[in-house]
Amino acid sequence: MGEESEPLTTEDDLRQANRGIVAAMFGVVALMTVAAVSVYGTRAAIGVVLGGVLAWLNFRWLDTSTRAIMVDPLTATTSILAIRYVLRYVLIAAVVGVVWYYDLLPVVAVIAGLGSFALAVVFRGLKSIFTGSL
Repeated sequence: MGEESEPLTTEDDLRQANRGIVAAMFGVVALMTVAAVSVYGTRAAIGVVLGGVLAWLNFRWLDTSTRAIMVDPLTATTSILAIRYVLRYVLIAAVVGVVWYYDLLPVVAVIAGLGSFALAVVFRGLKSIFTGSL
């Protein structure tokens, strides 16, 4: 009972996994951008890139918020952390809303770029399943 257990992952493992997810996300955005520019044109490609940037910002923001909770659990109970957590969604919704309202870019392309994070996580998960590494 008094034994200290070893963590399942180390900080280096998490950083390596995060770098892999970001690299996969940029790869997905690059492929989607090439496909968008060849099929739908430049505006769609810019929309995909904007969505990819928003996805990356969302990932970084979530990562720093989660690390703050892990370092100091008392911060998890503060209202500031909850506000920051919700503010991510408000910011993304505001950008997508402005893009839609002013018809700056195709909203579908921006949302596709936002989906790059999910695709990157799936690709990294499949890679770790089949290769046994992060």
